[in-house]
Amino acid sequence: MKKKGFTMIELMVSMAVLAILVGVSITLLKPAVFYGKGRDARRKSDLEIVRSALYQYYLDNGRVYPDNTNVYDDLESLLGEYTDVFPHDPLNSGSNVYTYIVDTDSKCYQLSAPLESAGSDYEVCGGSLACQAAQSYCD
Repeated sequence: MKKKGFTMIELMVSMAVLAILVGVSITLLKPAVFYGKGRDARRKSDLEIVRSALYQYYLDNGRVYPDNTNVYDDLESLLGEYTDVFPHDPLNSGSNVYTYIVDTDSKCYQLSAPLESAGSDYEVCGGSLACQAAQSYCD
């Protein structure tokens, strides 16, 4: 009488092949890259939210942008009423922070965020186009 089933060697060989396939697929898919691209998409969305809030502030405050700060985190207290939740970088550490620069006349500004996948900054500008050109914003 012959027993049906797999031998221990057959099971070990099939598990080894499966482990190799999993290792190769993880290497090819690079999940860290996908997570970085997701965080980059959030950064772009966050800056669009802040741009909208800055425009509302501009309309409500004599057609000038917040000029008492060039620090992004200080905008939270000024723009908090225009957003449900004030956005911050998903990693929010070291070089991964948003920046806000406004010209001396408060007529234009530049927001920027470092992108992981592109290795560059994403910039959003607002205000007078002549002012942006003079300040070299979003070149």
